[in-house]
Amino acid sequence: STTLTLYNKCGYHVWPGIQPGSGKPILANGGFELAPGKSYTLQLPSGWSGRVWGRHGCNFDASGRGRCATGDCGGALFCNGLGGAPPATLAEITLGDDQDFYDVSLVDGYNIPISITPFRGSG
Repeated sequence: STTLTLYNKCGYHVWPGIQPGSGKPILANGGFELAPGKSYTLQLPSGWSGRVWGRHGCNFDASGRGRCATGDCGGALFCNGLGGAPPATLAEITLGDDQDFYDVSLVDGYNIPISITPFRGSG
């Protein structure tokens, strides 16, 4: 497995959304809240692929229903496999047997800054 740590370096709350690739497991129910200056660590299973994006301007009730100003996934805190509505800056990840692939994409627009920094990798 691979460790993915999400850091919120923004001065506001961010609600990361996670959408797995086809046939891959949903991680962290597909979304959660991340306060400014906080981090959240996930274990990505071998062969996992998917995308992560930051939702912002969100407001959810006690049942997890609500809306986000950007990156909304069907009005739910837990995206449960749904993608985010544009605009949403994406971090895309594919774990391979010998080599992993990752990128930051603006194909769905831009809503918040995202960067990827590999740690303890080689190549």
